[in-house]
Amino acid sequence: MLQPRSAALSLAALALIWAETGATGAEASADPVELMDRAVEMLDRGETLEALQVADDAFFAVWQRLPLAFRRIELIDTAPEGYDRVAPREDNAYAPGQEISIYVDPVGFGWRQGGDGWETDLTADFILSTPEGRIIAGQKDFGEFRIRSPQRARESFLVINYRFTGVPAGDYILTTTVHDRIDEEEAAFETAIEIRPDGAASTAVR
Repeated sequence: MLQPRSAALSLAALALIWAETGATGAEASADPVELMDRAVEMLDRGETLEALQVADDAFFAVWQRLPLAFRRIELIDTAPEGYDRVAPREDNAYAPGQEISIYVDPVGFGWRQGGDGWETDLTADFILSTPEGRIIAGQKDFGEFRIRSPQRARESFLVINYRFTGVPAGDYILTTTVHDRIDEEEAAFETAIEIRPDGAASTAVR
């Protein structure tokens, strides 16, 4: 088995990019159905801004009940233009040492109040293995993703970059595990990749 250093890992999982939208301080115990009913009543009375505020409360009441999960995972070649504005890579074949970029849209992660705003606290591990399960390389807590914001962001995405050298040509499974230290949850996703000496395109997209 290759040691991690002989895989010459270059990990640039440093970008948790977010777009701030209206966010409120709904408690985890709040009933989202009751909140939406209240928002509809306010809307019927013409209290539009108040209804919007309560609808935001309902959104985050649902969010706080979600387990950590991922709505979208894509291999990409170019930086996203924004949330969910991403061009998926056409294949999953890479030359040795070529950068592997993964767009990830997480949901259900925790926010905590700190100072005069909100903050997240996510970390990530990875394992590179063969399809048969033989581990080639891995590292715990290779990336930390923290943001501080006056509001909790609805639209957040990760761009995680890997670069492997010294890995023989072949098919691999790249498992990324994201840990939420606020909600004490974790979730993992697998990405199939192929290392080819010439980096030729593969039809075996994950």
